[in-house]
Amino acid sequence: MKRIILLLFLIIAVIPVGLSQKAVVRGRIVDKKSHQPIVAASLILTDGTGANSLENGRFTLTISTFPARIKVSHISYQETEITLKEPPKADLVIEMEEYVGLLNEVEISGKRLQILTEKDDFSIQDFAFDNENLWLLGYTNNQASKGKIWLASWFGDTLASVPVRGAESLYRDVFGFVHMVFKDSVYQLYTETRKIVYPYIYDRKEFFNQMDPIRAGFAENLVYADINSKEQCAKIYCHSAGIWGLRLLTTVEDPLARMKKKMDEYVPTMWTEFASKYPVTRGSKISAMIEDAIKVPLFSWKDTLFVINLFKDSLLSYGPDGRFKRAVPFTYCKNVMLNGIDGGVSYKKLTVLADPVGTGLFILERKNSNWILLPLNTGTGAVGLPVMIPEFADMYNITVFGHAVYFLYPEKKYPFFVRLYRYQL
Repeated sequence: MKRIILLLFLIIAVIPVGLSQKAVVRGRIVDKKSHQPIVAASLILTDGTGANSLENGRFTLTISTFPARIKVSHISYQETEITLKEPPKADLVIEMEEYVGLLNEVEISGKRLQILTEKDDFSIQDFAFDNENLWLLGYTNNQASKGKIWLASWFGDTLASVPVRGAESLYRDVFGFVHMVFKDSVYQLYTETRKIVYPYIYDRKEFFNQMDPIRAGFAENLVYADINSKEQCAKIYCHSAGIWGLRLLTTVEDPLARMKKKMDEYVPTMWTEFASKYPVTRGSKISAMIEDAIKVPLFSWKDTLFVINLFKDSLLSYGPDGRFKRAVPFTYCKNVMLNGIDGGVSYKKLTVLADPVGTGLFILERKNSNWILLPLNTGTGAVGLPVMIPEFADMYNITVFGHAVYFLYPEKKYPFFVRLYRYQL
C-alpha cells in the first residue's frame, strides 16, 4: 500500500513538469563592443508578449512554450533574434550592435526622435509610466464619446486597450502606481497577462485628501511637509512603515522673508490691503500669492530622499532608515538679479525629474520659450551641461523614463490632435 501511495505521489509530482515548459528567463542586454548595459531594449515573443530591459540592462521574461523565438530591438541598435530550444540553465547575455551607416548628424538626431502615435487615429489626452509599462489616455478620431485607455510598450506598441468614458487624466503616485482619474472617482490601473483591469475604486476627494499631503516616497517611507507661511518655516517629516507617528527630518527657514512678513504687519502692502477688502479662498492662486509660502524642493531617487535648502545653498540626503547622510553645496537654484530685495537674489523654479528605471536625475528648467534639461550629480551637487532635447515651444508633460525623454505636442497638420513623442538620450 505504501508503495502505491509513493508511486502516485511521484506521478503527480512529475506530471506538471512533463505537460508545462513554462519558465522565467532572466538575463542582460549589452553593447557588443563596449559590453555596457543597454536600457529600454524591447524583447518580444511570437505570441506578442514581452518585456523591456531595465537598469543595468537586466530583463525578466516569462516563456510558456519552447522552442521560443525572441525578437530584441532598440532604437539605437540593430534588431536581432535568438531562439531558445529549452529553458536556459543560466542567465542570458544578449549582445546588440549599434547602427552603422553614412547618416549625418542631423539625420541621426532625427532618428532619435520618434512620434509614437503618428500613424494612429487617436489623440493623446495624458500619459504616465508605472515601473514597467506606458499608459496612454485619449480619444479615437478625437471624439469624446470614443475615449480609450491603452497599455503600451516603451516604444508605443499597443499591448491592450479598453474603452473608457469621462476619464480626465492619469496620476502616478509616489509608490509608482498609475491611476485613472474621473470627475468623482479614481481607479488604480493593473495589467494581467496583457489585459487591463481596474478593480479598485476610490472616491476622488478622499483619494487626493490622502495623496496630496505626501510630498515623496522612498524605501518604505512617506514624506510630509508642514509649512508655516507666517513664520516662513517648513518642517519635513518622515513616516516609516511599521512605526507609529512622524519623525522630524529637517527644518528649513527663510529669515529674510520672515522679517518681511513682520514688516507687512506694521506697513500694509498691496496684498494685505486686498485681503482685508475681499474674501480669499484658502488654497487658491491668489491665496498662494498673498501667503507666499516658503519653497522647499524635495525628491526621491531609489532609496534616498533629497531636500534642497534654498536658503543655505545645500542639498541634503537621507538614507532608507530616514537618517541624515550628508549635505553638499547646491547653488544652481540661485538667480542673481541686478535690482531686488534680499541682496538681489531670487530662486529659480526648478523641477527635478528622476528616471526610475534609468541611471539619471535631471533638472528641468524653462528658459525663454524653450525647455532645458541638465543632469544632476547628487554626490557633489554639481549640475552638468544641458542635454540636447527637441526645441518645441509648446511641448508639455515632459517625462524622463528608460533613458529617453517623453512629451506631448499638438499636431500641426491635424488640428486638435496631440501626439506622444519619444527622444532617445
